[in-house]
Amino acid sequence: MCDNHSGLGSLVKPSEDQIFDDIEKERFNQIRKWGDQRHPHDAWVRIELEEFGEVAKSINECRPWEDVRAELIQVAAVAVAWISDIDRRVVDGEVIRPANERIE
Repeated sequence: MCDNHSGLGSLVKPSEDQIFDDIEKERFNQIRKWGDQRHPHDAWVRIELEEFGEVAKSINECRPWEDVRAELIQVAAVAVAWISDIDRRVVDGEVIRPANERIE
């Protein structure tokens, strides 16, 4: 077991506003890199699981807490992208179907 997370209590706790700002900055980075994403739910699940896997990998590799936090910000930003995709589709009147559902 690693001890990279000891001493966290001595750090200044970021405000929730700072956390949300960090998520928003990551969303802008994702949009710049990947463009505006629209996916079926099963694709979003795979994307989110891949990001969450990076959190687990950071923890298993005993990487510094800053790395774990950065990965969690990415997880949150992907969740925001997914929610945004759902909201846009509802406004546009689209139906989001599972990838394996046949449309007749």
